[in-house]
Amino acid sequence: SQGIAVGDLLQHQINLLESLSLNEILRNKTKLANALYPDDPGKVLSKIAANEAAWQDVVETDRLAQIILTNTAADELEVFRERFPAHQEIFLTDQYGALVAATNLVENYYFADQTWWQETYNDGRGRPFIGPPMFDAGSQTLILQMAVPVYAPDDTTIIGILHTTYDLTPLANLLDIASLEENDLFLDLLLPDGIIPVQFLLPGNDNAVTDTAVPLDKVTIEHLKTMVYEEIEIDGVGYLASVSPITTIDGNPLISELGWDIVTRQNRQTALTLVAAQRRTIIYISVLVMALSIISGLLAARYLTRPILNLTAAAQEVRDGNLNVQAPVESRDEIGELALTFNSMTRRLRDSITRLEQRRDQLEQRVADRTAELEQQTQMLDIILSTTTTYFFIFDRQEQCLYASPPALAAMGLTQDELHGKTLQDAPHSFPDHFHTDLQQLFHTGQTVHNTFLLTYKERDIYFEYAFNPVQNEAGDVVSVVATVRDITEQKLTQEALWHTQKMESLGILAGGVAHDFNNLLVAMLSQSSLALYKMPPDAPARKHVEKTIVAAERAADLTRQMLAYSGKGSFAMQSISLNELIRENVHLFTAVIPKNIQLNLNLTSDLPPFQGDPGQMQQIVMNLILNAAEAIGDNAGQITIATRRREITAVDGQYWQQTQESLSPGAYISLQIEDDGAGMDEDTLSRIFDPFFTTKFTGRGLGLAAVLGIVRGHKGGLRVTSQLEKGATFEILFPVIETASPAPAANGTPEQLPPPSAAVLVIDDEAPVREAVTDILAMENIRVYTAVDGQTGITLYQEHQQEINLVLLDLSMPGLSGHQTFQALRQMDEELKIILSSGYSEAEIDRQFSGENVADFLPKPFKLDTLVQTIQRHLI
Repeated sequence: SQGIAVGDLLQHQINLLESLSLNEILRNKTKLANALYPDDPGKVLSKIAANEAAWQDVVETDRLAQIILTNTAADELEVFRERFPAHQEIFLTDQYGALVAATNLVENYYFADQTWWQETYNDGRGRPFIGPPMFDAGSQTLILQMAVPVYAPDDTTIIGILHTTYDLTPLANLLDIASLEENDLFLDLLLPDGIIPVQFLLPGNDNAVTDTAVPLDKVTIEHLKTMVYEEIEIDGVGYLASVSPITTIDGNPLISELGWDIVTRQNRQTALTLVAAQRRTIIYISVLVMALSIISGLLAARYLTRPILNLTAAAQEVRDGNLNVQAPVESRDEIGELALTFNSMTRRLRDSITRLEQRRDQLEQRVADRTAELEQQTQMLDIILSTTTTYFFIFDRQEQCLYASPPALAAMGLTQDELHGKTLQDAPHSFPDHFHTDLQQLFHTGQTVHNTFLLTYKERDIYFEYAFNPVQNEAGDVVSVVATVRDITEQKLTQEALWHTQKMESLGILAGGVAHDFNNLLVAMLSQSSLALYKMPPDAPARKHVEKTIVAAERAADLTRQMLAYSGKGSFAMQSISLNELIRENVHLFTAVIPKNIQLNLNLTSDLPPFQGDPGQMQQIVMNLILNAAEAIGDNAGQITIATRRREITAVDGQYWQQTQESLSPGAYISLQIEDDGAGMDEDTLSRIFDPFFTTKFTGRGLGLAAVLGIVRGHKGGLRVTSQLEKGATFEILFPVIETASPAPAANGTPEQLPPPSAAVLVIDDEAPVREAVTDILAMENIRVYTAVDGQTGITLYQEHQQEINLVLLDLSMPGLSGHQTFQALRQMDEELKIILSSGYSEAEIDRQFSGENVADFLPKPFKLDTLVQTIQRHLI
């Protein structure tokens, strides 16, 4: 028990130091000290060498000493020393072995060349260090050095070493209490090179010398450890000694590998004297008994038998454990002396047993105190680990769980006792199957293992990431594993959302760019075809072919409008809309496009407020979604329900922007919901239905739902879809409510007057087919045209012909100077100049870019011949 008590005492001090090494102030101070070193290793050593040289003559008032002794980390060390005074001198070094903080003015500044520092650093792997006892001349006590590594938070990187000088007086007191000096019985400390007597360990003892251990040869030490007892000699005095190893209750290898033992020794002469006295006593008793037996046969039985019988009865009581019995002393003869001796023996036995029981109670109390301290440290560790959302486990080589942090136990619904000692297969709460495979891989390779797993809980997928970190002994063998498990669901969902956003944005940019280029080509095709048709006589054989060309070009224009709608840059004619009225006015069209086996239901909430939108685009949204629902129902009987209502969206409502990837501002919205009971969609289809050109049908371009998404984005709305296989699908769209309705824009009438014959127009467009088409059409109306291939050329032309040019037709998307930059340059030259903007993007986009600027008109591409002529003539009059 004394060996375990001493081992637990040493282990407790190491545990205290390791707890101190977790102090955030110490860690931060050490990290800061490491960060202040230059990148050049040579300069690092030069800096340390300079400070080491300065330290040899340093006093407490020097600046270098003040930096070490008065920083925040030194304050934490001092608090620790005041609480645990047996730790006389505590200091902290950085990763290079230089001082960071200390409680005292220590002898050196640099320690990386010392054995204790190197063994604690352990080539970067780190391990606690306990040194041999040493004599401290200043305190006149025996001390030993202890050190532990300081690790970076959430890492196994060593950033410093924490060192203490520990006073061995508590250990000496522990051994001294168990000694019986009146019987020359002592408990000593046995080291690999000799014995340290308990007297040497006590403070102020005159026998304490620098050479603390009484040397013993290795043969004697081996005999001590293998024999029941061995004779040894200390300071010329012979002793009988036996040995018990110093260890801990849990067999911690750090303590066991020290090779220290407790020696129980008794003065050889005293021991032999006690043995001889016992032998003489036995002989005396035997002789007396024999004599009494002989005399009893010769003398009167009544006189001699009774004292012997009394003594025999008392001896039987003692044999049965009653040490309080007293033999009657009825005479002064040998029998009386024997009774007195017997009574003295029982009294000494009783006193010895009482002392032993007291010592046992004291040792049990000390063990209980140490156990309570260890439990308190475990509770402190639990509290520390409870502050993090990461789960911690410790497994041994048999895959038994030795520890689980409180958050992990709470998540599993278990207690520490229910999980402790259970293997992965026997645990009440199942672990992922590849835990076993990864543990075996770690035990085989000794390398950290990282992996992930998916857990479905209450129909919700939860993603976890875990790491298995090896714990190795001095031989490099993995003895246990520390597992950390972290919930990465939010991170994974964020990554998926970011990927989806980037994909949709890229597709939108691609669709918008392609549509814009197509529109420029369609301007030339429609304009030139319309111009050719205009110049043909009604009975021309080629007339019907040109008309078919115009129809095909207009269908192509419809396709580009859908692509622009998907990109959110389509042309919208915004006005105040009543959604219920729009649906009622077009319900006959909606009914006409769906088969007879499908019933169309309306569930429209009354008194809906208006919202700002394009009626044609709204009609396209409803039509596309109804057609999509009808195709999902197919030939089966089914229903499609169109529902409207008002919804209030708060800042935490995020489900409505899962497709548009744009958050909704809190406030009132109009909800349009179209629901069907068709075949539904799986997760893969649901994730792709809004991609351009994606379709599950045998026919179609796959732009219907893509256009719906673009229109919703262009109207600053929200969209979500829910669907399951064989359970239909529901599309819900939100549009922001406007409190006051805006009147619809008035239609532009046909001009009643013609432009003056000297009128001239400057056309600035980077596409040659567009410039040529506009020039040909306006020439037909006797309007002069100047053309420019880019913004800078257009500005130069206007400067040269400013007095002649009455109007500018400006394209917005050009290389070099943009349309906006060209517009501003022309406006600076003439504030009254009429400028018509032309683009394949929406008028809303133009209003946003040119807000507050004097724009004469907007001409969306592709435009028809009559639209171009009417717009130009209206602004030339």
